[in-house]
Amino acid sequence: MKAFVPFLCSSSLTLGQLVVTELNYNPDGPGDPTEFVEFKNLGSVTVSLADAAFRGVGEVSLSQTEIAPGGFLVITKDASAFASLYNLSPGGTFSGSISNSGETVGIETPQSSASVRYFDGGNPDPALTDQEDRPLWPSSPDGDGFTLVLQNPSDPDLDLDDYRAWRPSLRTGGSPGMDEPLDPNLPLIVINEVRTRDGDLDNDAVELFNPTSELVDVSGWFLSDNLDEPNKSVLPPGSTIPPRGYLVIDLPTIGLSLSSQGERVYLYSADSSGTLTGHIDGFHFEASADGETFNRFINSDGAVRYPQTRETLGFENAIPDPFPVLITEIMYNPGADGIEFIEIMNRGGTPVSLFESEDPDDNWRVEGVNFVINGDRPRLEAGQRALIVPIEPDTFRAQYAIPSDVQIFGPYPGSLSNSGETVALQRPARLDDTDPTRISYITLDAILYNDVAPWPSAADGNGRSLVRNVQLAYPNQSSVWQAGLIDGGTPGT
Repeated sequence: MKAFVPFLCSSSLTLGQLVVTELNYNPDGPGDPTEFVEFKNLGSVTVSLADAAFRGVGEVSLSQTEIAPGGFLVITKDASAFASLYNLSPGGTFSGSISNSGETVGIETPQSSASVRYFDGGNPDPALTDQEDRPLWPSSPDGDGFTLVLQNPSDPDLDLDDYRAWRPSLRTGGSPGMDEPLDPNLPLIVINEVRTRDGDLDNDAVELFNPTSELVDVSGWFLSDNLDEPNKSVLPPGSTIPPRGYLVIDLPTIGLSLSSQGERVYLYSADSSGTLTGHIDGFHFEASADGETFNRFINSDGAVRYPQTRETLGFENAIPDPFPVLITEIMYNPGADGIEFIEIMNRGGTPVSLFESEDPDDNWRVEGVNFVINGDRPRLEAGQRALIVPIEPDTFRAQYAIPSDVQIFGPYPGSLSNSGETVALQRPARLDDTDPTRISYITLDAILYNDVAPWPSAADGNGRSLVRNVQLAYPNQSSVWQAGLIDGGTPGT
């Protein structure tokens, strides 16, 4: 096949685009011939493979010429060994070997491209900054016979390079050439609310929701905080959920504890013998504030999100409450002559400290640009706006003629992604009772923006910014944002 060239887009899905859905990068130690990569066409048009280029697998020889809508392409190291193991003919072979420690693997065609930068779940090399999240990836696909599987390919905000998008296969060997087998009659119970902290460290809870019109018995199903150990805690006999009803699980009663500093929780369906039957639902969560829970929320883009809001265990979830300090404008791709910026605003009627009251040396931060707000005990007055910028604040103020009463923090390192990423305003908190010096961060306001519809194209390199048009709505959805009306944005106003 032709040489690989840089991807135009590796993390955002558009109509007709391919996606990497499964990797078998270390089936049984180095050099195993049954390594494979699976691609799926999520679009409504057939993708031709005539000019496909591949990355991370060496030279590729294809027997398959196209991928139909909803169809798969599987390439492997050894066609005979693969066919013998899976009773399936692959769509091509590759000459190299997929790295057992992690690398970028992908495909590009004239119609579409997709890649994933995965890791093996091992300890990171401190000298390599792009491996900071390596320990958070599942480790069982690394030589234990399991594969790495994309959890939700249809997520409109899918980021293939994010560890939270992946999980181990349910069974050894995975399921090349198909979605993981699932009984069509299996009730798709979901995790609807999670409590990890409310001042009591021993009352963690998970609420399950039954979206069907029938009573569902989930006795024998599993809850786990470890993707590599799905059957960690079993639901006891009598665990039933009424139609469109709720079941609250007191986690200490089943031997499970969730960290209020952030981790993950997953529900696995199982039969009476304890065998996993294919349904998985769950998510990764961040640090939690007292008195709030993570509630399932479907945003205007159809994506499932889990914002923190007031506790409603056993009842319909609360609508996410906006925090007094909001992210109100983002200039993520200003074009050749512009400057990035992030604007925040205190919409409340009283001043808000941008530092931790119990430890004034700990200031808030802006995730996405990895920036801790600088200054000694910074705060925002009622109605005041502030800017976070990538250059010296005085230079930015002079260039944009920013009034003196608008605070400017910076410079932040790096730059915002032109293809979309999460920008979050977070406050520090000391939640580790065993290590009081450890700082966790609680998200107050966040947006996962994108550069494809329904997000406005005018904000993607055309001189306009993203402007929040509804202050009191949940921000992590495109309906709350629009392209600004003025070239260069309106920082500070």
